Amino acid sequence: MKIRTVLKPGKHGTKSLVKEFGQQLVCVRYRYDYIKKKKYKTVELIINEEDWQPPVAHPDEERAKQVEKGYSIENKVKLRIALDEQHLQRKVKIHGGIWSKKDQAWLINESAARKAGLSSRIVD
Repeated sequence: MKIRTVLKPGKHGTKSLVKEFGQQLVCVRYRYDYIKKKKYKTVELIINEEDWQPPVAHPDEERAKQVEKGYSIENKVKLRIALDEQHLQRKVKIHGGIWSKKDQAWLINESAARKAGLSSRIVD
């Protein structure tokens, strides 16, 4: 199934849905099933709202923001931890570490790595 059109509330094709769902309406999508030869109109609704604290930014996302601003991630070091060392992976996460797919290593502040007793795991 392909999505061909996504419309924001208030655009042509959404007016009756805005009347029905009001502020809960996020968008309207038109999906096309070429095998069944069917067209579907779907809606995305907000059904719950609550406060939320974002997790620590993913290192690749953080790296992109830092490069945009013209400086690099400060004091991050890479840690090598084997796949079967889940207890160490949990320890890194508790101290704010994040897995970087790009680097194939855990990234963590150098001071946090030392506090966690993981200095021997730091790689260049």
